[in-house]
Amino acid sequence: MSRSNYAVPIYGPHYRFNIKQHQQVALVRLAKTLGHRGKVFYAAPVFHTHDVLYRLTARQELVKNSNFAPIHRLNGHERWLYSKPGASGVGHSEPEKIDEPNFLDQLNDLETMSIEFDNRRNETTLEDLRFVALAIQSSARETSWSSPISREYLRRTEALSAVEHEPYELQAAKLFMQIVTFCQLFGVQWHVVSSEQDNF
Repeated sequence: MSRSNYAVPIYGPHYRFNIKQHQQVALVRLAKTLGHRGKVFYAAPVFHTHDVLYRLTARQELVKNSNFAPIHRLNGHERWLYSKPGASGVGHSEPEKIDEPNFLDQLNDLETMSIEFDNRRNETTLEDLRFVALAIQSSARETSWSSPISREYLRRTEALSAVEHEPYELQAAKLFMQIVTFCQLFGVQWHVVSSEQDNF
């Protein structure tokens, strides 16, 4: 097996991606704002061909064959190196081995906390959308002084502010578009984790 040329070695074939600092800053702020109501990761495949992608997708095994880099542990790093599925790898600039709990276990914990939280409140889907949209807006405002992408997000979504007296569907559509705009500009994807008791 070949050995990587990094102070914290990764043996054998490995993958890496560069961390964009403007994206990292915005995602860290978003993760802090979401708190226990959301998890923010970089997700990357532990394979490199379309054939494998399509096969794993058909088998619903994509998550089991992906690496989930923990946003909160990558501050100060310029790249993430990994060689296996899960949430382990090496943050690099000043090499640091990072091992986080299994991604699926973290999602299960999030779902459990979400169910417990939901049992203490009676929020609608609209209020959940509003919470995420406000978290994103807060992150964008806090980083707008240094991030042209955050400024562009705020410019684009200025007209999408949901007003409470508007019809439910219009408010939901505006909030959803704010979230989608953030995802598109920052190159991220938004996935909802819900319990079986949720009705959509």
